Amino acid sequence: MEESQFKVFAKINFINEELIPRKTWLFAAEIVKDIDIDDSDFLALTKHLKGYLWTGDKKLYNGLKQKKFNRIYNTTELTEVRTSRS
Repeated sequence: MEESQFKVFAKINFINEELIPRKTWLFAAEIVKDIDIDDSDFLALTKHLKGYLWTGDKKLYNGLKQKKFNRIYNTTELTEVRTSRS
C-alpha cells in the first residue's frame, strides 16, 4: 500500500492558494457567484494555471459554458478527446 500511495502522491502538485493573484480570485468569484460560489477555488486555480477544469458537476459545467468559459471538460468530452488521440 505504501508504494502505491507514494506513486499517486508523487504525481500531485500542491499549490499555495496565496500564490493565486487577487484579480484571479475576483474573476472566479464573479463568474460562479450565481452558479455555486463554492466552486470559485477550482475556477481560480484553473485560470491561474492556464489549464482546463474537469468536472462532473453538471450545474457548474453548464453555467460556465453558458458564460463562454470554454476551458472546461466533462468526462464524456475527455473520453472523446482520449479516443480521438489513440
